[in-house]
Amino acid sequence: MGLEDVTAEMQHVRDVARTSRDAAEAALPEERPYAISHELAARIAATPGEHPNR
Repeated sequence: MGLEDVTAEMQHVRDVARTSRDAAEAALPEERPYAISHELAARIAATPGEHPNR
């Protein structure tokens, strides 16, 4: 796991969004679920879940 600089990609999405919201949404990366415990999910009002690769 690590961090990845996506500044250039997000600047592109911002530029596209100025003319087309649909195109901007299509340019966004796929949202991936993040595994959190049931306890944490309850505390932050989120949906608990398993990591998709487990």
